[in-house]
This record gives sequence, C-alpha cells and structure tokens, in this order.
Amino acid sequence: MLPYLVLFILAALPVAAQEDGPAFFEKNVRPILASRCLSCHSATSQPIMGGLRLDAREQAVKGGGRGAAILPGKPAESLLIQVVRHEAGPLKMPPGPKMKDADIAVLAQWVQMGAPWGTTAVVSQA
Repeated sequence: MLPYLVLFILAALPVAAQEDGPAFFEKNVRPILASRCLSCHSATSQPIMGGLRLDAREQAVKGGGRGAAILPGKPAESLLIQVVRHEAGPLKMPPGPKMKDADIAVLAQWVQMGAPWGTTAVVSQA
C-alpha cells in the first residue's frame, strides 16, 4: 500500500516541481540501477541473468526471457516494478534484501514518466 501512496503523492506534485526526464534519470534512477541491478543485468554481466539488460533503454523496454520489463507509463503493469515490489510470485529482485521503499517509488515514478533515459549508457559499477 505504501508504494502506491508514495506514487500517488509524487504524481500530484506540480509539473514545475518535477525534473525533466533525462535529468530525473541521471540523478535518481541511474544510481539505483548501477548499485542494485547492473552487476547481473548489463552487457558486461556474464551471464546476463534472465536475458534482461538494464543498461540501455531499448533493452530494458524489450525485456528478457519473461518479456517486456518496462511498460512506459504503466508502473503497476511493468515486470521490473512488480519484481522489486516482490509482487511477481517467486521472482523477487534484487537478490537479498528488498530495495528500500523510497528507491522502489523512484523507479515507479520513472516508469510512470515514460521511462526516459539519460544522455549516456549506464555503466555497471560491479
């Protein structure tokens, strides 16, 4: 319930208070992907777990072996958001402890924004 409430509050903010897409990605999303996802889901991962790459927008939207990971504008329907919220059955990511609710809310907001990407490819910090 809490992640939905956070997303509702973020969606209610005035547009002027929200950052533009690429800036939001660079400041908020890239650090989460780099620290929590890319060691397993990037071009440098061997193997690329689940066939899912999260180091390029086209690859993230395309998804992996389970289909599309991101449905831009639809966080509740996006597999990426479902797995980090631990709402996708036995599939829970990342391995280990669940992400902080604040990080999950950032990812959900990003997907709601249409999953805009930054100016450069994400580089794994494994």
